[in-house]
Amino acid sequence: MKKFASVALILAMLLSLCMLSSCGKVTAYSLVADAQEKMSKLDSYEMEADITMQLDMGMMGGKADIPAKIRVKAAGLMSGSPVLLETIEMAGESISVYNEGEWMYGVVDGVGVKSRVDEDFDIIMESYDNVGFMKKPFSEELMKDVEIVEDEDGTRSVSVAVPDDMLEEYFDIVLKELMGEGISENEGVDVSMGFTDTVVDFAIDENGYISHYDISGNIFVKGTMTESGGVSVSMEIPFDMTCTFVDPGTAVTVTPPEGYQDFAESGSASL
Repeated sequence: MKKFASVALILAMLLSLCMLSSCGKVTAYSLVADAQEKMSKLDSYEMEADITMQLDMGMMGGKADIPAKIRVKAAGLMSGSPVLLETIEMAGESISVYNEGEWMYGVVDGVGVKSRVDEDFDIIMESYDNVGFMKKPFSEELMKDVEIVEDEDGTRSVSVAVPDDMLEEYFDIVLKELMGEGISENEGVDVSMGFTDTVVDFAIDENGYISHYDISGNIFVKGTMTESGGVSVSMEIPFDMTCTFVDPGTAVTVTPPEGYQDFAESGSASL
């Protein structure tokens, strides 16, 4: 279940870039900030995402694309009891993760398990919520030279190049947790991870909601064998993600997996 939580959380972190206010002249900054604020006030939403990561096969030659499809449904976000359902299809497998109260329910290829969300998991989520795009929109300085493109269907679009250190700050918590788990399982390996050349494209519909956004760039991973003379291996993974909101502003109902309360219990949900 820890693996389910890690996969779901890192993808959810990537997907949460969309949930990033102002008056007067409409600028790229005010357009996106106002849309992000409007999205953050939704009590429910549905989003579909397509992600492609490209791995260099090294000595085997060539590159391999790894696609993933994600659907997220969330409801009760403005209440004290939100529910969230994420379905992830990747590498021929299907994973569903449903969160309700203090429990996380996972379904993999038809087999269901449940785990109680532990205190560490709650702290990580709370910390992320305080520093991530949800609470901290792109700065006006960063977007001062960004132009708004008017599309024929009434959609307005902007494209923002995101500094590497900005992403590293926002994702520092989840990266440390994921890398920490890897280090604990592989003693003597120091792992670091970051982002390069990241661009975020936002599309704002005529009602002021984010209709879709695209993120592209590279994930940089470096591993150093601390007990073998400091030998290092690094990998740069190009990625592209397109996320589309389904009728933003329309109420969404989240249906839990059938029989979820009777799933077999499997430890605590933690990263």
